[in-house]
This record gives sequence, structure tokens and C-alpha cells, in this order.
Amino acid sequence: MITKSNKAATYLAAGGLLILWMLLSLASYRLLVVPRQRQFDFYPRWVGARAVLAGENPYSPQVDARIQQGIFGRRQASDEVVQEFVYSATITWLLLPFWILPFPLAVSLWCGLQLLLLLICPLLVMALLKWKLPPLSFFILLLFSVFLFRYPVNAYVLGQFIAWVLACTVIAWWGMANENPAVSILGMAGMLVRPEVVIAPIGALLIHNWKEKGRTVLIGWAGVVVALWLLTRLWIGPWELDFLNEIDAYRGYSFISWLPVSLGNIWVGSLLTLCVLAWGAWMWWRLRSLPEGERLPWEIAVSVLVTLLVSPQPNTYTLTLALIPIWVGLWSSRGRPVDWLPFLVVLISPWGFYLLRDSLPFALERHLIPFAVGVLLTLQWRRRLSGIQERPRQA
Repeated sequence: MITKSNKAATYLAAGGLLILWMLLSLASYRLLVVPRQRQFDFYPRWVGARAVLAGENPYSPQVDARIQQGIFGRRQASDEVVQEFVYSATITWLLLPFWILPFPLAVSLWCGLQLLLLLICPLLVMALLKWKLPPLSFFILLLFSVFLFRYPVNAYVLGQFIAWVLACTVIAWWGMANENPAVSILGMAGMLVRPEVVIAPIGALLIHNWKEKGRTVLIGWAGVVVALWLLTRLWIGPWELDFLNEIDAYRGYSFISWLPVSLGNIWVGSLLTLCVLAWGAWMWWRLRSLPEGERLPWEIAVSVLVTLLVSPQPNTYTLTLALIPIWVGLWSSRGRPVDWLPFLVVLISPWGFYLLRDSLPFALERHLIPFAVGVLLTLQWRRRLSGIQERPRQA
């Protein structure tokens, strides 16, 4: 039963978050937008989405020219860093309010929102896991996760979309944990802003719903996907082939890292990819040993790491998503403070890679960090499993 005091607390919290969002947006405008102007990853999406709203094909050379003119002041040559609209046109409807606003206001609000989401996500995960931390421990968790890990701040400065996807994953998790299909569908719809970086988590959430007979979520999410595609098709006509061609061209001028190619030996890389997939399948199978209410966070954590290690990734800022398995691992180590140390070392390791960036290959950083998190998570999982197996003997 919702009481008046609960409603008042909810409204007060919502108002506080709104004020904090506005303050963070104002700070983002002063610190980022004024000096950087249009040099944000948000800008190509803003231009492309506005082109869709105007009935244009966002993958056309004309739209590419407007993007590059806005960022660089001229059309880029083929051997230079190129910016184009390399995203699904359906993003237009998912983040519609931001495309309607003038760019300086839109990107300021967007960056402010990303920072707010990064600050809120640890609290949401703690609530989902029923994980109570002393104030000092929570401060350490927040400091290392949001600021010292480096990737969340990088994504914030670039006006990227990873913090949004991270938050939407947690929101979908929240909806499932609280048996609220509408929230789950909303979160999973938001994940479609960057589906390629959360393809395995989307699959994990759908499979979990199927196993738990949560068919409402499956049907609702499928309906959202179809509606977004159909609306876009009716609005601008056929666009799918142009989108695929844009992705194919993107590989030629981007910094995409993929395990079979990054190691310089396709056979070794392919073997490691198969090992990661086998690890994910083994973990998924063994998760059946957990109490039913404890499986979902582990499923999401494992699926995130599988995606980060197996799926081609455009840059290191996607490692922001590794925060979910890190948080699950830290939660699993509760009662053993010494187990925090290796996770904290992983969280500050990006600075070591940054200092050695001229002597270490980019792919090493991209793959070693999620690999290290996977090892630590597996160790925590083994301890958790041992604890479950010991209970019957003690009883």
C-alpha cells in the first residue's frame, strides 16, 4: 500500500534528481560544450536523427557532409578521421526529445544525464542485490567505479551512449526482479540505442523471461522492435541496406577491435573466442545451482563479459559496461573485504594502460580488462557455489 508519506518521499526524490540533472547539465555546458563546440559523438546522431525527422535518409552523402562540416568545418578526406551516421535510424524515436532541441542545449542535457546515471546506477544495483555498504565503502565503490575506472568519464566527455545503455540494463533488471513487465520492456527498449554492445545481455534477459514464463516482456519487447522498424520504414522508406553498407564502410576508418583479428593470429584469436563462449555456456549451466532469486545478476554479469570479449567493440569506453560484473563480484565477496583488492586493482588499471599507451597495443587493454574481471567473477562464483554445497552438510 502506497501511503502519503511514501508519495511525498518519491516526489521529493524525483525533484532532487531533476535539480541535480540540471546542475550537472549546466556544469557540462560550461566545462565541455563551450570549449568543444560540436566535437562530440552525440553530434552525428543529432544530425542524422534530425534528418530522419525531416524525411531524409540519414545515411546519404548529404547528411555525412553536414556532420563533417559541423564537426571539422569541412568535408573529411577518405584517409582522415571520418564522422558519419553509423547507427540504426530507429534511435530517432528512442531519444526523440534530444533531437528536437538545439544542439548546445541537447548535448548539455545529454552529458548531464549520463553523469547522473553513472552516479545512480551503483545505488540501484545495491538496492537490487540488497547489498548494504557502510558510507566509507560506498564512497570507495563510487570513486573507483565512476572516476578512477576512466572509461565512464571518457564516455561522458565524448557525449557517448554507454552510460545510457548501462542504466537501461539495470532498469530492465529492476523490472524483472520486481515483476514489473512495463519497466522491463522500457529498459530493454532503451538498450536498443546501442544493441551491438549489449547483444548477449539482451539475449540473457529474454531467455530469463522465457524460463520464468514472463511472456509479457518477450511479446512487449518484440512489439517495440517491430514498431520502431515499421515507423522508420514508413517515415523515410527503405533504409536497412544503407545502414548495413554504412556499417561495412565504418570498419575501414574506425578503431574496431575484435579478438580473432586483434591478436594478429586468426586461429589463436578464434580459439580464445570459442573458449570465452564455452566459459559463458558453462557458467550459465552452473548458475542453475543458485537459489532462483539470485540467478539474474549472475546471468547479466556473465553475458556482459561475453559480449565485451567476443563482439567487435569500437573503443575502450564500452568497458564501462564491465562495471556490472565488477559490482556483482564485489557483492559476492561481502564479508571478505580482502577480496575487494583485486577488483579495485582492475578498476585503476586503465591508468596504467594509459601511461604505457605508446608501448602497449590497444587490443591488450580492450581484452585484458574484461578477461581479468571474468577470472575474478569465476573465483567468486566458485566460492559462492562451495558455500551453497556446504549448507546441507552443516544442517
